Amino acid sequence: VSPAPGGLSGRLRVPGDKARLSTFAEGNSWGTYNLQFDAVRPLAKAFSRGGGVGTDHNLFPDGAANYESNIGLLARWLPLRELEILPFWSRKDTYIRKVGEAYQPRGDFLPNPVPERHFLGPDWATHRDFSYNYGSLVNVTLASWRARLGIFRSEFASPKNAFPQLVGLDPTGRGELEVKVSPASYLGSTSGEFRLEKTFGVNQFVQRLILSLRGRNWNGRYGNSVTADVGPQAINQYITSPMPIISFAPLIHDHVDESWIGLGYQVAWLDRLQMS
Repeated sequence: VSPAPGGLSGRLRVPGDKARLSTFAEGNSWGTYNLQFDAVRPLAKAFSRGGGVGTDHNLFPDGAANYESNIGLLARWLPLRELEILPFWSRKDTYIRKVGEAYQPRGDFLPNPVPERHFLGPDWATHRDFSYNYGSLVNVTLASWRARLGIFRSEFASPKNAFPQLVGLDPTGRGELEVKVSPASYLGSTSGEFRLEKTFGVNQFVQRLILSLRGRNWNGRYGNSVTADVGPQAINQYITSPMPIISFAPLIHDHVDESWIGLGYQVAWLDRLQMS
């Protein structure tokens, strides 16, 4: 077993040769909803494309809430019978994510009164992020030989990130509101894999040799968070204090280069025995 390029793994939903459209929707009495559309449209015998869009709104018991949207595109091209090319692209956005407030009692007791299912501010103590994943897969099959090549790019950026917490909470439900604020961060990874397989043997006894080459180039920019003292607050009290002036230390720049080589052997006898 070897790690997936970029630390990501999954399966692409390859578009077929028939047009289709599917939808999915759900919701509940708390105000959470999810709506998705997925479609496939063949353009020629050897080329088809698919895609999907979705949006959702989530509410959580601690008052956290977020709006998200997703979009993805995928194509399948067969220029030759032995050659398959699968380019893809996707983006996910998290808008106005409100983080549920944490409570730290000053003593051995539970918060009183019980916090409500609401975000109580301040309005600037929210989170925002977006991510991209794109690349292409190439599959070549020639008799008992099979070659696969994949190139992937993943990016994640968070322009703002804040976490409110009510510290020094007394039995009357009053404390000091602190907000942990982080500077804008960015993570990006380019990774790839080349895999060559050779299969040989009779129907009842099959063997396979595998060569795998993998690599990744990762870069990150991020910094330490700063805790801002916003002022006194009581449980279930909405607060509108302005954002204080915050100075961050210079961002940390990280870089990683990784590479792997893998050799594998598999043998199978009917449906009774398999070894790797």
